Amino acid sequence: MSKLNFLNPRINSYLILLLSLTTLIFEVTFYNQILFFLVLFFSILQNIYLYRFKNILSLLVGIIVIYVQFKLSNETFSKEFFLNLVLLLIFIKFSEAKNKNDYFFFNFTTIFLSVSSLIYGQDFLSSVNSIFLMLLSIIHLYSLNQQKIIKLNLRYLGKYLFVGIIILSFIASIYFVFPRYEVKIKLFETAKNNLGIPDQIELGSFSEISNVDEKVFIFNTLEKNRDEPLYFRVKVFDIMNNKRSWVSTPEEVFNINYKNSYKINKINNPTKNSTRLIIYPNEKNWLPILKSFYYDNSFVNNNIFNETAETVEKTTKKTPYIIKSSNFKVKFDNKILNFYTKLPEAFSQKLINWSFNIRNNSSNNIDYLDQLMKHFANGEYFYSLSPEIDNSNNYEKFFFDTKTGYCEYYSGMFAILARLQGIPTRLVSGYMGGEYNELGNFYIFKQSDAHTWVESYIEGKGWVRFDPTQVIPQINIISFNNVSSNNTKSDGIEKNNLFLKPSTIKLYYDYFDYIWTNKFQDYNQESREEFLENSFQNIKFNSVYILIIIAILILIKPFQILIRKKIFFSILFNKIRAKKNVLNKSLTHQELFMKLSDFEKMNFAEVFDLYEKKSFAKNYITNYRIFFQINYKILKFFFNIN
Repeated sequence: MSKLNFLNPRINSYLILLLSLTTLIFEVTFYNQILFFLVLFFSILQNIYLYRFKNILSLLVGIIVIYVQFKLSNETFSKEFFLNLVLLLIFIKFSEAKNKNDYFFFNFTTIFLSVSSLIYGQDFLSSVNSIFLMLLSIIHLYSLNQQKIIKLNLRYLGKYLFVGIIILSFIASIYFVFPRYEVKIKLFETAKNNLGIPDQIELGSFSEISNVDEKVFIFNTLEKNRDEPLYFRVKVFDIMNNKRSWVSTPEEVFNINYKNSYKINKINNPTKNSTRLIIYPNEKNWLPILKSFYYDNSFVNNNIFNETAETVEKTTKKTPYIIKSSNFKVKFDNKILNFYTKLPEAFSQKLINWSFNIRNNSSNNIDYLDQLMKHFANGEYFYSLSPEIDNSNNYEKFFFDTKTGYCEYYSGMFAILARLQGIPTRLVSGYMGGEYNELGNFYIFKQSDAHTWVESYIEGKGWVRFDPTQVIPQINIISFNNVSSNNTKSDGIEKNNLFLKPSTIKLYYDYFDYIWTNKFQDYNQESREEFLENSFQNIKFNSVYILIIIAILILIKPFQILIRKKIFFSILFNKIRAKKNVLNKSLTHQELFMKLSDFEKMNFAEVFDLYEKKSFAKNYITNYRIFFQINYKILKFFFNIN
């Protein structure tokens, strides 16, 4: 029988180190990854070589590592900072591990890391990795409780796995029954990131965020094979200041100055569509929302006036939400609409003359706006992620000279030209396009999908969207992050292809991650209370759980017997004593054998022979065929079956 040595603390620890590293390695920056690998390399070397003052060196390295990690975390005490420290502590503890107590501490720390990562894990892969790390650490702890380090035989492997699974199942039960409260204590704010939309729009404001390929949210679409790109709103910019930057007017200002200039009416909406969004952690309050939808959540503030939404608290973990079609419509009067036509003074006369020339050749506001769209589509304008940035927000130079820019260049210019002709216009920033996943019928939006477009108020139609970047000819696109704005979708599953391509593997991974989030990440306090209420109120449902628990308890003993290959010798001997009226319990197995009839001796000779081998022969192993054959014979005798 082949033997495995992977439960040896040293060998098993290498596996635990690898899983611990993969738990966090993909969640940190490049420089933090370098720190992880350097400390891991040091810990392995430190563990291999024996020399004096090893603990002192580990202490010095630990102090340096804490300082470097603090700097890499932007001098911020955050959840991420402490999780990274736990991983580094695991590495350093392994470097000085030399006895059982050291390995105990090492394993308990890895269990703490796996549980923490599982609670705060944001995707399917990290959660699976955390579960394997927890299971391996539990099995290793069990092996450390033996008298000596075991060279595990294959026939005992199931026993260790069974112990780990039982403990893991108990932890899962605790998870489903007891609340998973969030700790709200924060010494400092979490480090800033580039996820989201700028607080003001100016030429070049998207340059710092458009090259980020990080996921922002997932949208479970209401319709398949959609031709039009999706536009998710985040912020509305309604006024241009004297520096020619577009900024947002606080809602309180509207309530004070234009309280009676708009009216929110409730309408009868027969469609009442409902779908889901999954927001990735961003340490911000904003939420993306489709036009004419709202968030059905008590912790979300829906701004019906601008059709935007914000959370009460910052998004620190991946969170699913439900959005529903809105039953409200806002009606504006001329006073507030005039607010959306304001511009700072000192625009060039050349730009003003150009806009009046186009307006004189237009029949109405819609025709004028369409003429603007046609002008941007005439082939003279180029889309580029790295245009010439003018800190003075010189829109005239962009419009007449450079003619190269990206979304905020075109949307800002369009809004200026519309307002020059008294057309109420505002900028809307958010996310557009997304990457479609046909397996789960959902879109993945990344930071590179960040976008700005324009809304102009048309009498009788309300706010109408105009996106001048969409009319730029394909040949004039120099560089473009938002691939989805060209209405492209993921390649999907390639049929009749036995080999999975990277795009197909990514498609499946995104799908499993989506399912994981919907089924497990969404299990919050409200879900837990609903689960417990249904379990105790629904007798039929509760009975199923009771039967499952009873079945597990019943099967535990047979499973242990099967793993250990335990033969029922005691049952046989007690049955012989009862059948032959033997009162003396001190008789040996040979003396009991002599009490049998000649037929019974012939029938049970093999059983008694096996008993002697297992009792007196060293390292005797019973194969499964003999195990089942002997036990079957004993049980037949016990139940008087011929």
